[in-house]
Amino acid sequence: NGLGKVVARDRPLFANASNKVTAVHGADCRNFWVAMHRFGTDEFLVYRVGPDGLDTVPVVSRVGKPHTGHQVSAFGNMKFSPDGNRLVVVRSGGIIQPASIEVFDFDPVTGRVSNPHDLPYLGHPTDPAPQWVY
Repeated sequence: NGLGKVVARDRPLFANASNKVTAVHGADCRNFWVAMHRFGTDEFLVYRVGPDGLDTVPVVSRVGKPHTGHQVSAFGNMKFSPDGNRLVVVRSGGIIQPASIEVFDFDPVTGRVSNPHDLPYLGHPTDPAPQWVY
């Protein structure tokens, strides 16, 4: 309602969501972007949340490795860099699929995820300086 009151709850935004979700300020500093990943695909679904609430039509980016295989691949972490220009995704590993880490570019104006880079999995903490992931 624009005042922070929850007006609806327990309404899924989409089917087959992985457990990864993260948020970052938009470029205008009035809105937020909430990023999620659809399990079984390479789709990032990024929703804008602003003073008028949630825009239920996501920005869909098909990029990076599909999150498929055993359900353990749905687990892991996803986090934006402090400046909001990068998105880091860590997928849990299992017997069939090893753990992996990907770094993407993120456009805080449009909500687009692009330009995947694979990194060796050594952990996933991020540094306050946006150029480092370790």
